[in-house]
Amino acid sequence: MESRMELFRNVIAAFDEGFDLAEKYDSMVHRYGEETLYQSEMHLLQAVGRTPGITMTEIALSASKTKSACSQMVHKLQKRGLLTQVRNSQNNREYKLYLTDRGREIYCTHEKFDEACLNRSYVYLSGFQEQELQTYIAVQKRLNEAFKADIEQNS
Repeated sequence: MESRMELFRNVIAAFDEGFDLAEKYDSMVHRYGEETLYQSEMHLLQAVGRTPGITMTEIALSASKTKSACSQMVHKLQKRGLLTQVRNSQNNREYKLYLTDRGREIYCTHEKFDEACLNRSYVYLSGFQEQELQTYIAVQKRLNEAFKADIEQNS
């Protein structure tokens, strides 16, 4: 029988493997018809698709990115005809973001793909009881707290 520390090391090893796979997936380019986007670009389009009129500042805050990084991505997506910016009539320094028709088409395609992935994962986890899934959530939340403490200690 393995010790609690060995079990914990196995938990972290499984987490690390999942993190590596997620990182690999996020770094891949994804095709949406004739458009190729990185995951970070798609996440920005998702934010605009889900909240039309969102600002770059709001996206930066929710995604924990700098306004400069978001601005560069917005300009890139705008040049590709996927986003438009409309000056806020109540604040001339602020722009609201909207999807173009092409951007909305890609957004809708991605939402369908995301739903299919979610359904596949749901099937993969169907053998677990609800209580086991609740336990997983509790463990992950505690690990996240530990990771945040690691970040604070090392920054």
